Amino acid sequence: MHFKGGSMRIETRFKIALACLVVLVPGLNVSQAADVTIYDSLTPGLAGGQTQGQASIDPGGTLVAQGFSTTVSEFVINSISLQIYKQTGSTDVYSVWIYDNVGGLPNSVVANVALNQSQAALSDSASTKSFGTLGLTLSASTNYFLVVGGVQSTSMNWDYWDTATPSGTGIPSLGTSFDGTNWTATALNYPAMMSIAASVPEPSTWAMASLTVAVLAGAARRKKAQARLAIKATV
Repeated sequence: MHFKGGSMRIETRFKIALACLVVLVPGLNVSQAADVTIYDSLTPGLAGGQTQGQASIDPGGTLVAQGFSTTVSEFVINSISLQIYKQTGSTDVYSVWIYDNVGGLPNSVVANVALNQSQAALSDSASTKSFGTLGLTLSASTNYFLVVGGVQSTSMNWDYWDTATPSGTGIPSLGTSFDGTNWTATALNYPAMMSIAASVPEPSTWAMASLTVAVLAGAARRKKAQARLAIKATV
């Protein structure tokens, strides 16, 4: 990997360093700074009095997704809240993931939010389900999708606002669904109700990341120098 000045942006170096820290130091907390809401179509009043609809998440591989974006500084996802609920008496399971965004559609899983959760813990009517203390480090200024699915036998619902762009917000219309074969924009294409909070990594984490960049750069230089010496030795 080439670290010579100008060949790699500082942000990219820090992303590599953070990734290395997470792998090399299990349990490292990179999300202790104050949380900032980077997406919110859940808070009462944001939808300007619009009505709600329900997106059905059905068995057979059906998934429902809602797009969101990280910011240049807030990209450690700490908490996610959704307005989801089950059918009465259901004990089925469901999962929540974060997918990357390729060409405006979900492509592949980049982070697990919650796997094989029991629907028995959900309400039978519209209510908020929250997942906290996540510490999921994504990329800065990048588009993603939050995806819900994985039901086996009983459908569940994810509420959405019945308008393409809720009044008073800049929330884009990025709802999509997966029918088991293809991702497509939903017929209504309205924003699903969710809230996502992220944070800036602590200064101490950035310091560790800087040290990691320096170590990686030094290792790369040593390897390059050794390769040159090996070539000279064979001449």
